[in-house]
Amino acid sequence: MFYLLLTMKIKNKILILLCFLATPFFVSAQYKGTQIRVEPALAKPGKSITLFYDPSGTKLSESTAVTGVVYWLRTTENPIAQEFNLEKSGKFFKSTLSVPDTVQAFCILFREGKKTDNNNDKSYAFLLYGNDNKPLAGSYASLGLLYSKNYYYSGMEDRDIELARTLIEDEFLRYPRSKRTYFGDYIFMFDHRRKGGKDAQKKELDKFSARADLTEEEYGYLISGYEGLDLKKQANALVVRKENKYGKPVDRLSIYREFRVRKPLAEMKSGYEKLQNQFPKKPKLYEIQYMKYSYQTYLQMLADSAQCDDFHELIENAPQDYGQTTMYVYNKLAWDWAEKDQNFERAAMFSKETAEWSRKKKDEPRSTQDDTWRTDEQLREQREQTYATYADTYGYVLDKQGKTSEAVAYLHDAAVVYGKRKAADMNERYISVLAKIKPEEVEKEASIAIGTGKGTTRIEEILRASYLKTHPQGNGYDQYLAALKQKAADQLKSEVKEKMISLPAPAFSLLDLEGKPVSLEGLKGKIVVVDFWATWCGPCVSSFPAMQKAVIKYKDNPDVAFLFVNTWQQETDKRKNAADFINKKRYPFHVLMDEKDDVITDFKVSGIPTKFVINKEGIVRFKSVGFAGGDDGLVQELSMMIDLAAETVN
Repeated sequence: MFYLLLTMKIKNKILILLCFLATPFFVSAQYKGTQIRVEPALAKPGKSITLFYDPSGTKLSESTAVTGVVYWLRTTENPIAQEFNLEKSGKFFKSTLSVPDTVQAFCILFREGKKTDNNNDKSYAFLLYGNDNKPLAGSYASLGLLYSKNYYYSGMEDRDIELARTLIEDEFLRYPRSKRTYFGDYIFMFDHRRKGGKDAQKKELDKFSARADLTEEEYGYLISGYEGLDLKKQANALVVRKENKYGKPVDRLSIYREFRVRKPLAEMKSGYEKLQNQFPKKPKLYEIQYMKYSYQTYLQMLADSAQCDDFHELIENAPQDYGQTTMYVYNKLAWDWAEKDQNFERAAMFSKETAEWSRKKKDEPRSTQDDTWRTDEQLREQREQTYATYADTYGYVLDKQGKTSEAVAYLHDAAVVYGKRKAADMNERYISVLAKIKPEEVEKEASIAIGTGKGTTRIEEILRASYLKTHPQGNGYDQYLAALKQKAADQLKSEVKEKMISLPAPAFSLLDLEGKPVSLEGLKGKIVVVDFWATWCGPCVSSFPAMQKAVIKYKDNPDVAFLFVNTWQQETDKRKNAADFINKKRYPFHVLMDEKDDVITDFKVSGIPTKFVINKEGIVRFKSVGFAGGDDGLVQELSMMIDLAAETVN
């Protein structure tokens, strides 16, 4: 029912090209290759531009029909995604676009089906110019933010903090007034592990903190920066300056953190009221997110405690934009109750409401509340997946109630119509219901699920039972199942091959839970699977049963090694924290401790779980981010990656 996905990824660095100017040199921020030509070369807001795209030498070199997405970059807001079509014109694909008058730069990716070309994840990026034919103020900074916090929103997989910092420094050299606008992003772009990184950051903090007209927000950036350098004296001095000028602020973060600790219901109610009273009139994004999370926590606690009056009162008084959070809680409650065979009437009521809400929501026109960085296609897919998830829950509840004939329509919507048969567990629930009331459709649906690699052991059992009804002797079933699995394996191999990369793996040596050093160099000659994880990471923990199956599958293979690198922990005794978790779950994992977060930084990971498959020569051949649910699917895909990594040298 729940799909844990984490889509933040890190890969190779972008080549920095330098061009010398009269005074300081600047990064050549704009794409200078031969794949794209933009006319006029100095694109300007409010004007039209024509793109000429030559896919030769890219993943789209054989494409006959290409579409594109342009991300219009803004300095203080998320990018605006715009899909567009291209027409074939000789060896080029051509399109004309109108540049919005509120943007400072843009980047483009091209695609055909699932294949994309965005300059090997370096982005086809372009500045915008003013009437004086000079780059706009904010254009270099917009590209800097593209390569840092906006990379994912702009269709890229990886960020490049070094390039981002260099671009923002170029912005400051060209437009000194920009420093106040982008200082809050810039000051956290220094790598403390690089020689001189801490000193360079301190120098910038010292210069900026000397200003007499600092805003309250700028004080916050400076204090955080000094605290990150463990310079408490400077940080405390700024706290005093800030309080003298603006008064002592409400420590909302502490209030939020305190509320996250479960307490008796009366204390939770008091804590939530305190949060509401302290909520600012003009909240920052993180404050809105914390408040919604607090609402979600308290709402679920009221439901678990059967406090119906308070539960409904909280929903009725919630802000209008909390509707999505309310539906999430309804869905989770309904699923949990149905799994435990409890509260079926309330579970049905809640899950029906979520299903109907998401069914209506998926057909609504785009609104100002929707993410601007999502294309229309991505927004539609997101809405359809939400409906599929909620319809799946309602169908599950109905089936548990014995209302199977009503359940089948919702489960069909979830698994087939909107789920596109991509989720093995949804397929299983749908096919299980078909076996009860539409057995004639079982063989077809089960065969599709298994043949596309989205089957389960239970689906195989259902298929076998159905097959034996039409073939009482069972003749040919094993061959039939084997053919389906081979079809799925061939398809998976083709898909996985498209994900192959070739990058040298960063060298590392870490201590395991027993205090023994383990190095990548010492494992040369083996296929090494490196899995970055943390005990607090939900998707990491959810993926571990599947990873356990993978470890057991290869336990007798001396040419394959699994390393589970624990990282991004805040506990005082990180090793004990990891060991307690592993021992409690009894996972047979070889855990390494990245206590200083150096190795995860070297691998340029920005979200976990992230797995790397490294071949015998120390070359990264695959990178896999997140966990989409489905143990069998993860094991199959990882096994295919291991096999392909073993076949190839570079």
